[in-house]
Amino acid sequence: MTPSGERPVAFASRTLNEAEKKYSQLDREGLALVFAVKRFHSFLYGRSFTLRTDHKPLLGLLGKTKNLPDAVPPRMKVLRLLHEGHPGICTMKRRARGQIWWPGMDTDIGDVTKVCDACQLNQPAAPKVASQPWQYPDAPWQRVHVDYAGPVEGKMLLIIVDAYSKWPDVWITNNVSAQTTIDHLRMTFATHGLPEVIVSDNGGCFTSKEFGEFMSANQIRHVFTPPLHPASNGQAESMVKLVKNGIKKQKPAPLLTKLQRWLFHASSVINYSTASDASSGR
Repeated sequence: MTPSGERPVAFASRTLNEAEKKYSQLDREGLALVFAVKRFHSFLYGRSFTLRTDHKPLLGLLGKTKNLPDAVPPRMKVLRLLHEGHPGICTMKRRARGQIWWPGMDTDIGDVTKVCDACQLNQPAAPKVASQPWQYPDAPWQRVHVDYAGPVEGKMLLIIVDAYSKWPDVWITNNVSAQTTIDHLRMTFATHGLPEVIVSDNGGCFTSKEFGEFMSANQIRHVFTPPLHPASNGQAESMVKLVKNGIKKQKPAPLLTKLQRWLFHASSVINYSTASDASSGR
């Protein structure tokens, strides 16, 4: 609205598909209203609004003086009956096919289910896809997994794990910026050398241009795990849990002291495990 009256803010149109071209004029006019509401959902959701149409028969069905059950077109009444009890899309389609049909019926049934809160909240979870295990490296420091843990006592922990030996490097940081991450990785690389591959999640510090240039400059291949799938970076995720739980079990002391105590005991376990693997030919 402006002081001089209403002004358009957006326009939208589309062509009818083959099934919609066979709709009656009444259905096509109703379809236009549905299309408008869906297209401008971001403008309308949560607001009171008025739909305007010049199609008089549609006004007769959906006007203010009509009770909703009397105003709903027969097709919508059928959809409501099919959806009673929230049986799911497949059951609704089976029920309908034995009794009635109209062009685009399967799509309409799907749309009813998609906008039903009860159906969406109670739909079964998608089946889990078995993740492929990482190939075991041939030597230390071929592949390194990195991740951040925290906050732990107001600090963040940069955790770096060698996939071969399971050796952890842990750095206490005040932030998770790309520059902080690069600075600590430089110190780790100065001690252990450059890895061939680094695996990380899609955190901002790892996806930044600065970090990408650091990887390229050192000829390190950077592999990202799929978004919202932390198990794909299992080496780092497991070490995150070990470090956090290990710190919690330490006697009261500054965070750095507790971390050093845990790393001291963890290193002896890792050295023993690595020696056992070497003797067994792994």
